[in-house]
Amino acid sequence: MHRHGHRATLALRYSISTCKCQRNLTITTTTTEGSSMQMQMQIVKALRSGDRIKASHLLLHFANTTPHSLSANHFLPIFNYCLQSPDPLFVMDVFRLMEFKQITINNKCSSLIMRALSKGVYKKEAFSIMDFLSETPQFYPLLPIYNGILRSCTKTHNLIQATKCLDLMEKKMIGKNEVTYTALLQLKSLGEEGMIREMIQYLHVAENLFIYSNPSLGTDMYNIVLHYLVEAQESNMAIEVFKKMKLCGCHPDSTTYNTMIDCCSVIRSYRSASLLIAMMIREGFCPVVCTYTALIKILLEDENFNEALNVLERIKLDGIQLDVLLFNTFLRQACYKGRIDVIEFIVEFMHQEKVQPDPTTCGYVFSAYVNSSFHNTAVEALQVLSLRMMSVDGNILQERKNFVDEFILDEDLASESHIFKLFEDSEDKVAIGLWNLRWCAMIGFPICESADQSLWAKRLESRFQKRLASGSIIGEQL
Repeated sequence: MHRHGHRATLALRYSISTCKCQRNLTITTTTTEGSSMQMQMQIVKALRSGDRIKASHLLLHFANTTPHSLSANHFLPIFNYCLQSPDPLFVMDVFRLMEFKQITINNKCSSLIMRALSKGVYKKEAFSIMDFLSETPQFYPLLPIYNGILRSCTKTHNLIQATKCLDLMEKKMIGKNEVTYTALLQLKSLGEEGMIREMIQYLHVAENLFIYSNPSLGTDMYNIVLHYLVEAQESNMAIEVFKKMKLCGCHPDSTTYNTMIDCCSVIRSYRSASLLIAMMIREGFCPVVCTYTALIKILLEDENFNEALNVLERIKLDGIQLDVLLFNTFLRQACYKGRIDVIEFIVEFMHQEKVQPDPTTCGYVFSAYVNSSFHNTAVEALQVLSLRMMSVDGNILQERKNFVDEFILDEDLASESHIFKLFEDSEDKVAIGLWNLRWCAMIGFPICESADQSLWAKRLESRFQKRLASGSIIGEQL
């Protein structure tokens, strides 16, 4: 009864659509078998050009004028394009038309429909169609279709839809493979407290079903579990899972090692982190900046600034691209410990390496000087870092003179709304820099229009160059 009602609804929709569209059709020729592929390509071409109305007209014309019996295969090129775009709305149009014409949908077609809908964030419709199709004797639900929906749910962090997909799999008695369990492990880690135990249970099931017999299937699964255990600061559990991973013959990859080195930063074990880096290199994996950032965190927590700076020099010598997150790791701890010498060294190191500050950098440096009662220096440093945050050379105010009058010195409150406008244009660093400079002007400090003019910046550069001339940037005790 429900099924007949569904068809009646589809018929009503399409009878209305057909009447509307046929008024605009001027093509009345009959499509031959030889030209059917050409017609399909015309539909795809119309979609690619963005002319959806023309594509809809051509679709109706194709369905109404093809003399031979249409099959699901005639719509595969269209579904393929809709998957790549993605274009879930046109997928629904084609599906309704096929239903109206009572064209049997095969597994290949249904797979493309499900994947296109899931990719286009139309999971609710995907589930409805899947449930509807599963009632037909010609449709055999395939595991890859469900796995595709499940993967899409995990990518969009949609725990509700992922659970619904699992329920549907249980209802239709669909089995699970290693792809399913990988997606499942990404699900349970998406949830709230209490999900970790369930995630570990899924891992045990996957181990018994797949990993012990074929360890190569387990790396991705273990990496997912390790990542979320470390993120939840379940360090001891992460260590046990890592040991088990190695015992069962599953080979760690660079992601595994970086995750476990991050775990070492949580438990503050420099020795373990160093051993993992040695293992990583021995296995042929090159450490990256996040690898060393985790190592530096441990040293800084122990206030071993000199050794941390030695690691920084090693990163530079290895040719690894330095980033602002690494430098902010130094600045954060130096700010908390009142190490102005480290703050100034790192700021100049950033400048020499052409790594632009971010708002976090500005905050740590400003706070460090204020906490040490160097208020004038704090404001000068804030101006220099703001200028460097807005442009690499720190000369943006000389290049864009209007910034000073329109945004910094203008006493009209409307100028602040103009700065807000910059956020809408994705120039957030410029906007924050202008706010910082405007605040400095409001409290009575003269505006430094170029970072190179700052005596503070010149002093930092001079000290840095002296260290460089001595033969080692980090050689002397800070």
